[in-house]
Amino acid sequence: MGSEGGERRGLGYAILATVFFATAGPLARMASALPPAQVAFWRVLLGAAAILALGLAQGKAPRVRPADLPLLFAYGAVLGLHFYFYIGSLFRTSLGHALILVNTAPIWAALLSAIVLRETLAAAKLPGLALGVLGTAWLVAGDPAAGRATLAGDGFGLLAAVCYAAYAVAGRRERARYELLTYAFWVYLGAALALAIAAPRTTILASVPAAAWPPLVLLALLPTCFGHTLFNASLRLIHAAKANLLATQEATGGMIIGWLLLGEIPTSTALLAWPLVMAGIVWVVLPQRSVPGEAKNTPGPPR
Repeated sequence: MGSEGGERRGLGYAILATVFFATAGPLARMASALPPAQVAFWRVLLGAAAILALGLAQGKAPRVRPADLPLLFAYGAVLGLHFYFYIGSLFRTSLGHALILVNTAPIWAALLSAIVLRETLAAAKLPGLALGVLGTAWLVAGDPAAGRATLAGDGFGLLAAVCYAAYAVAGRRERARYELLTYAFWVYLGAALALAIAAPRTTILASVPAAAWPPLVLLALLPTCFGHTLFNASLRLIHAAKANLLATQEATGGMIIGWLLLGEIPTSTALLAWPLVMAGIVWVVLPQRSVPGEAKNTPGPPR
């Protein structure tokens, strides 16, 4: 994976990327005056524009084979659903619940790979899956002290995680064929097109208050453009398992940022369930010695 200095640099990139990812939930909450579909649309459209600008600044035009565009746009549509459910969850339940639930994606990706792709699921992973599902069930059961948390919002969070897991598993081959910024540009553009087609025009094209533009622009820049770029840089220097496990700390960082900026204290259920979910994710993501490179099949961050 590289020299000791490269390892430290890669860990630094992954940590900084996770800090950027952690801003996604609080920033989306700052735009809660808008419908979730509109927030998701502007985030992916502006994100595609930012990724395009970054790629062009590096002298990399996002060229793909025309025959691949329908498939890339199909993956983008699934990603668009992920962002719609994720933002809908942020608007319907507590920040902690939404962040924890969306970060269960590696667990559902492991299950989807076994069920849909018939990939072998090591027996050693089963306790991790059980822990993750148990922690998720505990979280979704609700916290009587959290009046804002609703079953619908938690359901949206789970759907967001499953949609991202499906996107990550289905698009594995194309991510390997194309450079990250090229792949990210086309799937984000596809997500924007899918949201524009699926959502009513009155929702997508409704005027955006001036106060909502700063969080929308920051969503496109911080977690979408900068976060993904740094995360990709970390994967060149450290094992994918380390990068992915660090990225799941988006939930921890997002809850801290939400507490400091929005005054939202995580619910007791979130604080107790998150370590259990995290233990399950660690168990599932860490590769087995007998299966080298297994962690490469786990999804990266969905932010």
